[in-house]
Formats: sequence, C-alpha cells, structure tokens
Amino acid sequence: MKKLIPLIMILFYGCSVNYANLSTNNVQQSEMVLKGGVAGGEEWRDLFVFKRLSWYHELTLFYDFIYARVDKESKFFNWFSQREKDLFATCEDFLVTLNYAIDESKISRRDVSIQLEAFGYKEISLNQFDKNLKLHPDFESLSFKHYKVTGYCQDKVRPKEVYLTLTGFKTMSL
Repeated sequence: MKKLIPLIMILFYGCSVNYANLSTNNVQQSEMVLKGGVAGGEEWRDLFVFKRLSWYHELTLFYDFIYARVDKESKFFNWFSQREKDLFATCEDFLVTLNYAIDESKISRRDVSIQLEAFGYKEISLNQFDKNLKLHPDFESLSFKHYKVTGYCQDKVRPKEVYLTLTGFKTMSL
C-alpha cells in the first residue's frame, strides 16, 4: 500500500498538470501544401503553399484560417475563371482563403471577414477556384470538406500590418 500511494500521487499530479495545459486558448501557425494540379488539359507538379492559423480551445479546433497570396506566374493561377482573373488583376494584394468554424455563434467567418475589410480587403467569390480545389486529390486527405473558400482583394496596398484578433485568443499577424 505504501508503494501505491506515491504512484497515485504521481497520476493525480500528472492529470492536473495536463488539465491546466489544456484549459487555455492557443493559436498555432503552420503551412499546408497542395502538390500539383490540372487545368485546361495541362498537368503540373508545382506546389501551392498555404499558411495556416488555427485557434484551439483545449484540444478543440475552434477556427481555422488557411490563406495564400497567389502568384500570377503560378500554374495554379489557371484554376481561376476569367472573371476571377480579371478581379485579381485589379488587386494590389489578393488572398485565397479557406475558413472553418466549429460554432459560428462563438467565432464566425463573418467576424474574420469584417476584420479583413478594416484592412481594405473586399470579399470575392471564387467559384471556379473552389471547384478545382474540391477535385484535387489532396482535398479529402487535408480534410477541407467543411471549409469555405473565399477570395479577398485589397485594391490599395496599406502600410499597416494585417492581423486577426479573435475574442479570447492572442492576436495573430498574416
């Protein structure tokens, strides 16, 4: 019994330390990569690199913001319709975003959109790009099924740093 008491204390201490670490809100930064693509009969092996900001409460992903600035020289530019390319041409900065919210009543996509609008970004529908993304082989393996694809166009470059602040979480820079 005397040997069992220290073991029980270690288990309780270990659980309480883990619980304390899990009871916080945190944000993680990472990257996601799409490998290759096809459009208009052309196939390529280029990489499309997205940056990712993920807001967690304990182990639950509350909000995920995946974004990339699109290079007009990239083969992935072929995924856009002509209308989308025309809109892209009017932008000083153009973001393609994939957004996920577990509960729109707590953190919503609209909250993020309003913040980007404050930095001069206008939301744009990307129907053709969205269709191409959904047909990409990595779409399922990256679990994008519950994400909403949106474009953001900034018509004038702003000198400010662009950042997102979600209630209860640390502010993050794009």
